[in-house]
Amino acid sequence: MKHGVFVFCILLCFCVTARANDVTPQDFAEGMILEIHGKGPFFSLELPAGIYEGTTREDLGDLRVFNADGKPVPHIIRQPETTPKPLMPPVLLPFFPVPEQGQDPGRAEREEVSLQINTDNDGTIIDVKTGKGRRLSGKRPRLVLLDLSHLDYMPAELELEWNNAGINFVTSVSVEGSRDLTRWEPVTDRAGLAEQHFSGHALHKNRISLQNTDSSLNYLRINFPADAPGLGLTKVKAVFPEIQSAPQRRWRGLEGNPVPGADVQAFEYDAKGAFPVDRVNIFLPEKNSLIKALIKSRPQSGSEWKLRRQGIFYRLSVDDTNISNHVLPISPVTDRYWRIEVTSGTAASPGSSPELRIGWIAHRLLFLARGKAPFTLAFGSTGVGPPEATMGDVLEKIKESGKNKITTEASVEKRVVLGGDKALEKRQPPVDWKTWLLWGILAAGVFCLGYMAYRLYRQMETERTP
Repeated sequence: MKHGVFVFCILLCFCVTARANDVTPQDFAEGMILEIHGKGPFFSLELPAGIYEGTTREDLGDLRVFNADGKPVPHIIRQPETTPKPLMPPVLLPFFPVPEQGQDPGRAEREEVSLQINTDNDGTIIDVKTGKGRRLSGKRPRLVLLDLSHLDYMPAELELEWNNAGINFVTSVSVEGSRDLTRWEPVTDRAGLAEQHFSGHALHKNRISLQNTDSSLNYLRINFPADAPGLGLTKVKAVFPEIQSAPQRRWRGLEGNPVPGADVQAFEYDAKGAFPVDRVNIFLPEKNSLIKALIKSRPQSGSEWKLRRQGIFYRLSVDDTNISNHVLPISPVTDRYWRIEVTSGTAASPGSSPELRIGWIAHRLLFLARGKAPFTLAFGSTGVGPPEATMGDVLEKIKESGKNKITTEASVEKRVVLGGDKALEKRQPPVDWKTWLLWGILAAGVFCLGYMAYRLYRQMETERTP
């Protein structure tokens, strides 16, 4: 009897294992033929946007990698690390405002401005005066001189702080650079600065990008236009780039449809897939627009809308320079449907809609190149769930040991049709073999215990009989 129960359990486990691995490429709607580079044995691939559009599960469980013989190979899907690391903390820069002509007290109206710039042996600016020996003063600068000679790295941005007593303004400045304070070269033609106060909210654009700037420059000067307001500049910070940038964020612009009969101006959007969105933004179709809006989303067309972000969105233009709000982060969500509700202002004229932009960091697929190439990444199935086997523990050990050289990059060669629409047809839920196995073992155990108790009872009755 004991041997019979044991054989039964072994056979049941074998059947479950065979059924779990009985998956073929034809069980999936589409596939991508992968091109591998190098010998592996592990290959990595950033999931294309088409994967998120073609899968039927938010957890990407209906995804497999097959070799040339149609056999599945082990794989895992991971979300890359997205926390950036700055090169160094921001640094305060020495700055010297140069006032516009006619603003310096005690100077004749037509007196020309000449500068006396004193530096030490290292080239650091220690004083800036006019030609008459007067120190520079005034709140309305014609230009601001910045000393970068003491920095080891070129900043990625300049962050300005000012005290303008709440004056609303939008202006455009240019930036030039020099190595010796004699010859100057353009760095940035137009950089927008702005401060606007709207319905209890503040719009503050105070950063100037220095991307791709020559690292040998020791000095910068910010040139203000003649109609620039008096900012009362108080601080200038050097903001440095990241030494380990986050993976490249992918973006998609969604076209919306106005919602008729809504209490507020509203628009709805379809992302066409379960993208792991962690950034959102609104692009207003008309210049010099400013709105207050809510951004909501939901996974299915009939479910309840959930608030993801709210804030001020704007698109301003001055001297052919566009100034817009920063991209807004949100908690990662894989919802397909999105909605914008405008609570103040007008987002678009009748017949048009603002563009909703969603950004995400794509997952990375890591698979073991077992068997012959080419390998096929299959996806899209209503009858396939997540694989039971995982390489997570093995890959973590590989990562900790520093043996990253055994992982090489793969790429998509072409997209192909596998099972087609048949794989996407609704079908009965798959049998939960784990649950059946557990109940089978429990039933066999109960039967075995009952039979042993019965045999023991019969034996005791036989001994009592004279």
